[in-house]
Amino acid sequence: MFKNLLLAVSILSASSTALSETTTPNVFSFGDVIVAASMNENFDAVTTGVNANETALEALMARVDALELNSGSVSLEGNYRVTGLEFMLDSCGGAPQINHATITGTASSSGGVISFTNSTDRFVLRNGHLDNNTSELSVEVLNDVFELAIDSAGAFTNPAITGGMSEDGSSFTLTSNSQENEDCQSYSVTQMIGVRVSQ
Repeated sequence: MFKNLLLAVSILSASSTALSETTTPNVFSFGDVIVAASMNENFDAVTTGVNANETALEALMARVDALELNSGSVSLEGNYRVTGLEFMLDSCGGAPQINHATITGTASSSGGVISFTNSTDRFVLRNGHLDNNTSELSVEVLNDVFELAIDSAGAFTNPAITGGMSEDGSSFTLTSNSQENEDCQSYSVTQMIGVRVSQ
C-alpha cells in the first residue's frame, strides 16, 4: 500500500506541469479607467484557465483511480488443498455399477493453468445381470494428474466444466457432468473445492 501511495505521488509530481498558472491579459492600476471589454477579456482568460486545469485534474484523477484499481487486483496464482466427491451410475460395462468416490489432493495455479494431483478412493458396487442375484463391492485407489486452463477472470475454459476462482483468489470450485446414451446408460458428476494454503 505504501509503495502504491508513493507511485501515486510520483504520478502527480511528474504531471504537475500539466497544471498551468492563469494570467490575465489586462492589468489595472489605481486611477485607471476600466473598460468593460478589457474586464471581459480578463474574465475569459480566468474561465479558460480554470477549465483547462479542471480537465488536467480529471485526467490525473483517472490515472490515480487506475492505480488504485490495479493495487486492489487479486492474484489467481497459488497452491491449493483439494477435496471433492464423485458419483457415477454406469451400465456400459455389462453389469450395472454404482461408483462413489472421495477425492483429496493438491493443485497449483500459475500462468492461467491449474495443475491437479489427486488421489481418488472409489467405492464400486457392481450388480449382476437380471438373471444373477450376485453383487460385488470393491475399493479402487486412483492417482490422477491433469491440468485445466482458466481465463483472466478465473473461470474454467473447458465447456464441460463449470466453476472457477473466487473473487479474491482464495478458493475455487469445479463441477463436471458427463452422460452417455448411445449404446448404454452412464451418468457421472464430480465436484471439487480448492482452498488456498499458506505459502
